[in-house]
Amino acid sequence: MSRIVAARVLVLDDDDAQNRKLAATLAAAQCDVSTFTVVEEALAFSRRAAVHVALVDAQFPDQEPIALLTKLRDAGRSMRLVAMAAFPDVALTTALLRGGASDLLEKPIQPARLISAIEKQMAELGLEHRNEEQLLAFLGRRLRTLRAADGRTQSEVAEAAGISPAQLSQIESGKSATGLWTLARLSAELGCPLRDLFHG
Repeated sequence: MSRIVAARVLVLDDDDAQNRKLAATLAAAQCDVSTFTVVEEALAFSRRAAVHVALVDAQFPDQEPIALLTKLRDAGRSMRLVAMAAFPDVALTTALLRGGASDLLEKPIQPARLISAIEKQMAELGLEHRNEEQLLAFLGRRLRTLRAADGRTQSEVAEAAGISPAQLSQIESGKSATGLWTLARLSAELGCPLRDLFHG
């Protein structure tokens, strides 16, 4: 089994029971989770650790929601912020989204909705392919789509790129890892810059 690129998630909620529940759900989805009930501790952690996503209680006692989001954003510049709130009204929802939250989860948070939100934020960070199998399958689909759009057979592209048709077939099916130089040759042959092969 390939190593998972774990989503590093910070949870900030004054309710420790809520933190434990969210942490259990996230850990089961192979996330690396750190929970906090004290704002200053969460901020200190954000400054020293590379956190991908912060789940933030937008109704944290004695904290103005937008100011809290701003503090967290300043502490971890590339960190995605997802607000959590019980019965959020339109005004609060609008303020949170305008204030820097990428998403809003309504409490009580359903596990499927939580995991979906984390996956969405990871994709926004460019980390949607979290293991080798996912990345190989994605690259294979990209190459197959580019080749089909070019109206060429596997044999034609493989010969031009200096590999066997069987090797290209394995790459396109996501069953075989290949070297960066082979990917570069295939990308060039299909008129796609190598950097663009990893997107789309």
